[in-house]
Amino acid sequence: MHRHSHAIPSSLGALALAGAVWLVPGTAAAQDSGHALMAGLTLSYSIGARSGFGIGGDLRYTYFQDEPQGFPINGSLGIGAFFQGTYLLNGAGRFAFGAHANMLTNVFFDLDTEFGATIRTESKEGDVPGGVGVHLGLVPLFNALVLETGPTFRGSIGVTEGMESEFIVGGDIRGPGPCVYIDCFQVVSGRPLRTGPNAEATFAPLRIGPPHPARPRRKAKASGRGTRERLFSHWARAASAECASVPAFLALARDLSRAGAPDTLVSRAIRSAEEEETHTKLCAALANEWSPVHLSPELPPVPRRSDECPDALLCRLALDSFWDGLLGEGAAAAEARRTRLFAKDEPTREVLSVIARDEQGHAELSEQIVAFCLSAGGKSVRNALRESVERSWAGEETRLSHVEGAAEDSEARMLGLPDAAAQRLAREEAFEASMRLVSRTL
Repeated sequence: MHRHSHAIPSSLGALALAGAVWLVPGTAAAQDSGHALMAGLTLSYSIGARSGFGIGGDLRYTYFQDEPQGFPINGSLGIGAFFQGTYLLNGAGRFAFGAHANMLTNVFFDLDTEFGATIRTESKEGDVPGGVGVHLGLVPLFNALVLETGPTFRGSIGVTEGMESEFIVGGDIRGPGPCVYIDCFQVVSGRPLRTGPNAEATFAPLRIGPPHPARPRRKAKASGRGTRERLFSHWARAASAECASVPAFLALARDLSRAGAPDTLVSRAIRSAEEEETHTKLCAALANEWSPVHLSPELPPVPRRSDECPDALLCRLALDSFWDGLLGEGAAAAEARRTRLFAKDEPTREVLSVIARDEQGHAELSEQIVAFCLSAGGKSVRNALRESVERSWAGEETRLSHVEGAAEDSEARMLGLPDAAAQRLAREEAFEASMRLVSRTL
């Protein structure tokens, strides 16, 4: 499965009004690395030389490495280059360029640091000389999926004659956020959409556009900005994941028919696609409660059939249904059930109830599909499933010990955001159910 005081600053609304933009999230499985190009707006007030306000632009490239060796937290490390141009209201200009390094955590927080050079022009009156200085920056940003925004603390240490040192405070807003380029956090939700054998799971594109004028607003709102951003990011990502599950189930129904499965399994797969469509609408509605813009997932196409050999088809159906269905959707159902226990917001509780019920049904369908494939495919399917379990079980146990959720936030939890404990226990519950199936059938 996978909010006004705004979850994203109101300037995002202006961007959306200028024209809807496409956001295509990364894959559901964590990527090892990613290249990012971001542009933004910076507002500042400088102390030193002549104090004054400034407005400018920021352009930066970042290469992200996911969980590099020795990295102390669950997240990504990024390095790259930046360029900033600022117009100072006293008539001067300030330009900074150099290298930056940032630490992107899986709780939507990005700590960026900058080191480089500053060039400041002479003021219009000529009373403040220009020159060159050393640029330093510390930029803690909140990542709300579409954009990053937060306060900035920068400085310039003068190194040429007449160039005075400055301390600069302000705020940045930049986009697209790093979650467009790399997977910032994992969503357990729905049946993953895969475009080919051994392909990573993908999310559905999200269209971001102007808010609907008549959109209803609930009275219950989160007070903290960070909480609102986490709620928006969670439900936006969930809507994307649920939308991708629709063509995944349609492809499953097609492939079950090709494999000669009973009509009851085919019809249940089609009904599951309809349920995932309902989940998409419910999650998108919750995401829109925490956003000043309108978010709408775009349905991906049904992936082409790939297995021409009947034995290969049965093996793939069995493996996908075991890992993505029994384990993945079983975990989604358990997570929704556990999250609902602490949620106090009634509309959110209703959504979690629907998701928990339907995802549990999808997990049960997956168990029946595994049983059909074992019956129809015999030894070849049994061996393929046994080898897959033996190969991946140790990794799954390691993953269980490292499952992390959003930052502990009691307000967010009451509004339906799963915490680390709920995610870990849900995965453990689904893991144990999968173990019982293995012990019975293999």
